[in-house]
Amino acid sequence: MERNFTQYASTRARSTLGQQKTLDLKKARSLREIAWLASKIGAAILVFLVVLSLLASFRSYLLRSPKFAIGIKEIQGLRHLSESQVLLKLKEIEEQNRSLFALDLDGLRKSVELLPWVRTATVQRVWPDRLMIQVTERVPIAFARSDDSTQLV
Repeated sequence: MERNFTQYASTRARSTLGQQKTLDLKKARSLREIAWLASKIGAAILVFLVVLSLLASFRSYLLRSPKFAIGIKEIQGLRHLSESQVLLKLKEIEEQNRSLFALDLDGLRKSVELLPWVRTATVQRVWPDRLMIQVTERVPIAFARSDDSTQLV
């Protein structure tokens, strides 16, 4: 009986030790896989941050570069309105952003359309440094006399 017990105990101990080794190997392998995955995620985050900083510096270059500053201003369609009035509206918007990339075209269009003679305005960028403003003026339908002058209404 003792022999059976010792045989049983030794076989049982061997199988338990074998299972422990297998479990230890599995833990070590899973830890290596976790470390590998963490290094890959860290590298991906690092690449993402580098690309993000490059994009931010490129955007900054485009917004501040003198190559994209507004150089030529074309205003078309003026009859009763003076060009200086439209340029004054442009100057107000241009003070905020000097680059053609950052220029608020819709804000400029709305600002020009607030002038009394303007019915509609179209504002376009023409790369690399031209801004075109097309103005459609209102059509006068009557003359109005005030004290010493005559004006179109």
